[in-house]
Amino acid sequence: MDLDAATAAAAAAAAAATEAAAKAAAAAAELNMTELNAAAAPALAAGWEFASSAAAMASPMLSKCAAAYASVPFYPALLGHCIFMVGLFKGRYERNWLKAFWVSFIGSFGGGTMVSLLHGERIAWLENNNILLMYAAVWYALNYAPVVSLFSKMLAGLLPVRMAAKAASTMLRVQLLCMQVNLAVAGYPGQWYTPLFFGTVAATGGKFIADAVAALSGERVASSFSLPDWPVRSGFFGSLIYTFLAHWSRLLAPELAEAAVMSLFLAHAVSSDLLGGELDWTAPLEWIFHLVTRIPASKTDSILAEAGAPREGGGQTPSGKASPAPSATPSRLQAPSSSSPASSSKKSGGGLRKRQLPARK
Repeated sequence: MDLDAATAAAAAAAAAATEAAAKAAAAAAELNMTELNAAAAPALAAGWEFASSAAAMASPMLSKCAAAYASVPFYPALLGHCIFMVGLFKGRYERNWLKAFWVSFIGSFGGGTMVSLLHGERIAWLENNNILLMYAAVWYALNYAPVVSLFSKMLAGLLPVRMAAKAASTMLRVQLLCMQVNLAVAGYPGQWYTPLFFGTVAATGGKFIADAVAALSGERVASSFSLPDWPVRSGFFGSLIYTFLAHWSRLLAPELAEAAVMSLFLAHAVSSDLLGGELDWTAPLEWIFHLVTRIPASKTDSILAEAGAPREGGGQTPSGKASPAPSATPSRLQAPSSSSPASSSKKSGGGLRKRQLPARK
């Protein structure tokens, strides 16, 4: 290696970097920040005036919504939340009833449990017997009650009942989210990300716990920690919207900002049930984030991709049906069946030669 040539190349690179830095400094010196601020001030003032006018126009309607939401009693809303969450976790861990109950229960009240532990406060379901008793009664009625189970399943499967239960669960979720944002703003003054953290955990803690239990159980799942889905994204954006409206900009009073966020979440819940699919309004926001920041979207881990990938031979499963393509953000991937082609052929004896023992003389 020619040291003189390397030294000359390094000197040339250093000179080029120095020249570029000098040009950048000259451009910054020529930039008049006063003129820039003066040019941007009218646009910012117009935007703020528009936002203030919109908030003032929406305040009467939001006041009526806030009064309507506040008139819903706690225990009927809790009953709807229990019905919705039991149905959401139904079918998981059927072979272990105790695990099925506790995972669904902690998943249903995990957000409040996690933020209470973070604040060092009492956990609600540990100091209120009615929460655990009501959830246990609903869980038993929808899963194992001999006579009530069939009627309860039919009743819970009706669209109006299902929509009411989901709406009640959504209301409790938003109330907890907003309450935790308020506590974080008061307890951590000057911290802009702390309210977003507590609000997201309050709205999504149950999903985090359920995913952690599934991972510890050896299930092949796409965790919300690495692949945020609707619960995580909605919890974060809901916290962001409420914090901006109620605390950062103070465009709305806290109760009106809570009514705005709750109306947005309830509109999503009702429209999803009516149209038969999740209308995820947070997905475009995530797409814009990746587009602006140029950070690539997260992909599934290799083990999850292998679990959901098509089989060899044209993507056909042993039953002859085409296997579904893996989703970009799967909520749950099924583990491979224990009855693989090899094991099934062994059981049926198809194509495998049995070893013959020598005849006894």
